[in-house]
Amino acid sequence: MLLDTAAVGKGFALWLIPEEPIFSLLAREICRLSRLHSTPMFDPHITLLGGILLPEEEALAKATLSASCLKPFKVKLGEIGYLDEYFRCLFVKVVPSSPIMQAYQAACETFGKHGDSSFVPHISLMYGEIPVRSKKEIAARVGWLSGLTCDIRRLILYRVSGPTENWRPIKEFILSQDFPQAEVRR
Repeated sequence: MLLDTAAVGKGFALWLIPEEPIFSLLAREICRLSRLHSTPMFDPHITLLGGILLPEEEALAKATLSASCLKPFKVKLGEIGYLDEYFRCLFVKVVPSSPIMQAYQAACETFGKHGDSSFVPHISLMYGEIPVRSKKEIAARVGWLSGLTCDIRRLILYRVSGPTENWRPIKEFILSQDFPQAEVRR
């Protein structure tokens, strides 16, 4: 069986993780949609930076530096969106704010990437290839997510090579307001 290359990640990614109770709420919704539509399950996250194609040690060192520059912040969930892309099949937009855009720019600088002005922070709800009509119907049913707010206090370096079921956290960083960067190994 050939693996659909659109469904395969590459390298590492920096994920911002919503705090409870929003994390569990989103996780339940992702799980529900996954079961209903036979799509992959994954943890709720905002991809701060993807496509990190570095050796693990270098990616980890740069992730540590990125995390040390970040302080906790809040995000507000916006409208439901969908694209004709496997990894952005259905998502809830994150309202762009100064803290998240600054976090993105700082991560780009740390990893030597050019900041993309088309960066749209979001939390995916489904990965997959779903007909547009179905996406519209699903989007209407999950619209209640819009307007929710959550805290962001964690950044995780994730290995996203291969199919979704192979993705693994490498290291989680607790974003600290007042103290030197605290780290939690996973």
